[in-house]
Amino acid sequence: MYRCEADCYHDGRLIIQMTNPPIHSSPSPSRHIRRFAVYILIFLFLISIPNFYALTRPGRKPVDLTVGEGPVNILMSKARAYKKNPGRFNTIFFGCSRVYFNIDCQLMDTALGTVSCNTGSIANWLPTQYAQLRDLIPHIPQNTVVVWSIGHHLFDNYAQDKVNGVYPISWKLIPDFLRMGYGPGDLIGNVLQYNLLIYWGDYIPGVPLVLNRLAYYDKLKNILETGFFKSGSKPADQSVPADPKKPFKNLLEYLRFKKIFSGKPGVLQVGVETTGQVITAAMVRKSQGNIILHELEPEHFRKYQRLHHRITEVRGVYKPQKKYWNTFTAMLDLFEKNNIPLIVNEFSDAPSVYGDAATRKRYDEFMDALKSYVEARGIPYIRVHQHTMPDDAYFDSDHYNSKGVILYDPRLAKALKPVMLKLRSKSSATPNTRLPK
Repeated sequence: MYRCEADCYHDGRLIIQMTNPPIHSSPSPSRHIRRFAVYILIFLFLISIPNFYALTRPGRKPVDLTVGEGPVNILMSKARAYKKNPGRFNTIFFGCSRVYFNIDCQLMDTALGTVSCNTGSIANWLPTQYAQLRDLIPHIPQNTVVVWSIGHHLFDNYAQDKVNGVYPISWKLIPDFLRMGYGPGDLIGNVLQYNLLIYWGDYIPGVPLVLNRLAYYDKLKNILETGFFKSGSKPADQSVPADPKKPFKNLLEYLRFKKIFSGKPGVLQVGVETTGQVITAAMVRKSQGNIILHELEPEHFRKYQRLHHRITEVRGVYKPQKKYWNTFTAMLDLFEKNNIPLIVNEFSDAPSVYGDAATRKRYDEFMDALKSYVEARGIPYIRVHQHTMPDDAYFDSDHYNSKGVILYDPRLAKALKPVMLKLRSKSSATPNTRLPK
C-alpha cells in the first residue's frame, strides 16, 4: 500500500515525522451483533441454572384435580392433571363455581355408573370458560360426555365487564374475543397476568432476580386500566382478622369432623372457613375436583343470605349482553365441531334471591328461550327445577352446602341417566372427525 512520509524541520531539527498510517478494514456490524448475542446467550444460560433447578425439583408438592389454593391455581392444576390422563374419565362436569360446589362426583358416579371429574372453579364465567374449553377440547376423548352447567348469571357476568384472571387467555385467542364483542379494556388484566413477564417471570432466566411480580402486578394493571381504559380495579373486601391468642368457637367440632372425613376415600383435604374467632364451616376437597362445604355455624350463613340479595327487580324483558351470548354460542360450536357429546344443565339462584315472582318470571322466560335455542341445535338440555330448594340448602345465594348437594345431586343424576345412555350409544356409532391436537 502507498505510504507517504513528510518530515518537518525547525532550525535544522526534526520536529515531526508525518506518516499516512496504513489503512485497515474495520469489523462489520454483523460481527459485533453476533458477538453480543453470544455473550447474552452465555449469560442467560448461566443465570437460568438456578431457575430451572428450582422448577424441576422432584420434591415439589404433587397436584391432584383440586388443590387448597385460590381459583387460579385450582383451574390450571385441574387442566394440567386432566391433560395428563384424559382417558381416566368418561364424564366431565364443566362450568363455574356452581359446578365446583354443587356437583359431587362420587355421588354422581354411584348413581350413574360413570367415572367423572369436576373442572369447575370459583368465578369461572363464560370468558374464562371459553379459554379453558379451547385448552381442554383437543384432549377430550370423543366418547366422553360433557355436562355443562349454566345459568342466567353468566349472561350479565354480575355486571363485571372485565375478564378476570382465573384462567389464561393466550395471545392467539385475543382475535376470538374481539370478534365476540370484547374490548381491549375487558381483556387487559388477564392478558397482562398471563402473557407478560409479570406472570411468566419465574420461568424466564434472570427475571425472578429483578421482578417481584406479586408486588407490582396490581400496580401496573391499575395504571394501565386507569390511564388507558378509565376504570381501575376495586380493592378486595377485607375479612375480619382472627386473634391467634383467643380460642376458636366450633374448634372441637371441626377437629372431630376432620378426623372422620380425612380418612375417607376420595377426600384430598379437609380445610376450614373462619370469620373472626368463629369456625363457620369445614371444606372437604375431593380428588375428582369438587368441594363440599359443611356448615358448622348455620346462623352465620342465614344472616349472610338475609343481607346479600344479589338480584334486584328486573323491568321488562331480560336481555343478555351480546358478548356473553356470542361466547356461549361459540362454545356450543366448539363442542359440535369436535363431536363431543354435550348436555347443557341449568342452574338457578336460591329462591329468596329473586325477591318477587315477577323478577323470577323474567329470568325464567330468558332461560326458556335459551333452552329452546339449545334444543333446536340438537343438544339435550336438562332442567332440574330448583324453585323448591330451601334457602338453608345454600351457604350463600347460589352455592349448595352439604345439605343442598345431597338434595340436588340425586335429582340431577336421575335426569341425566337416560340422556347420557342415548348420547353414548350415538357417540360410539359416529366416525371420528376430531380436530387434531
